[in-house]
Amino acid sequence: MKLLIDPQIFWWQNSGGVSRYIAEIYDNMSRQDGIEVSMPLLAHDNAYLQDKGITSESKLFDYLAKVRFKGSDRLRRKLAFAHANKLLNVLKRQEHDLLVPSYYCPYFLKQVGAMPYVLTVHDMTHELYPKMLPGTDQVLYEKKKAIDQATHLIAISQSTKQDLLRFYPSSEGKISVIYHGFTANSGNVETDINLPDEYILFVGKRMKYKNLKFLLLASQGLLKSRTGLKLICAGSKPFDKEERASIEKLGLSGAVMHMAVNDHILAQLYQNAVCFVYPSLNEGFGFPVLEAMSCGCPTVLSRASSFPEVAGRAGLYYESMSELTAIMESLLKNEVDRASIIQTGLEQTKQFSWQKCIDETMALYLKVVSSAH
Repeated sequence: MKLLIDPQIFWWQNSGGVSRYIAEIYDNMSRQDGIEVSMPLLAHDNAYLQDKGITSESKLFDYLAKVRFKGSDRLRRKLAFAHANKLLNVLKRQEHDLLVPSYYCPYFLKQVGAMPYVLTVHDMTHELYPKMLPGTDQVLYEKKKAIDQATHLIAISQSTKQDLLRFYPSSEGKISVIYHGFTANSGNVETDINLPDEYILFVGKRMKYKNLKFLLLASQGLLKSRTGLKLICAGSKPFDKEERASIEKLGLSGAVMHMAVNDHILAQLYQNAVCFVYPSLNEGFGFPVLEAMSCGCPTVLSRASSFPEVAGRAGLYYESMSELTAIMESLLKNEVDRASIIQTGLEQTKQFSWQKCIDETMALYLKVVSSAH
């Protein structure tokens, strides 16, 4: 089987769940017997590809993709255009058996012809919360075209499948659920950083649907009453002006901090946190849930979207803000069996492996190709 992977996610995502997934697909599929994988990649600054030693076609372009200078955004747009043209030229030759788009921009439809393609749908957040995300109209327009014409769809959780059917009912019959894989933390990590003695951890981007404001309100009393307790927001960009104003208005300027992280620092943050709280309104899968559990960190979640599927019995679930506050307080006061919570979490992470994800995905790709001939 000749597999062609569209690299569009790497044009703009340095890190994140989607590019991590595509990096794993490319890396693992490339090592399978009987599968020839191509991914036209002129340049990238993606952390997961770099970790795997996957280079692009030009070291100069790679360098230009990483650095920021006057005109760098214009250059990145030109590189994206060049990437698109390169893939279209490859598609035009019709030498592959299957196309795997890495995201929803359907530019490839110009040349895909009769070649089947399998699209992975990572979440339905733009459909569910259109006012909470930038560029929603464009994303929904592109996503609909890509979904409607896809030969088959992969949903990364049962929750995502149900949301997909709600908004695209005509997709019924061409959806398979294949969970993401996960690579467990390899052990205790030591880095030279100073951490607070006690802190609650929030990880990742902070768009409105990620619901950080809810966590701030739920933890406000604890942060004010418990000397030394902090809330660390790890990853993404530093707080913007609006976020700083919200934190100050709640009287939490000295208690809430942002921290830039790499994988090693993040692992140490998980290992030493009182708990990790994921207040997001919707996640297609939610890698941080398994990251936290693999590091022995109690994981506090709502029962929204895919969380019960991924966290299982290991999650500490809340139904309201008062319940979230109570769970955090009980963990701070050691009123729960922390050792049991951690052990259940470690067992839960074993349910997800990249090998299982790749095996199921490869079987689906082969089935789609076989049906197309």
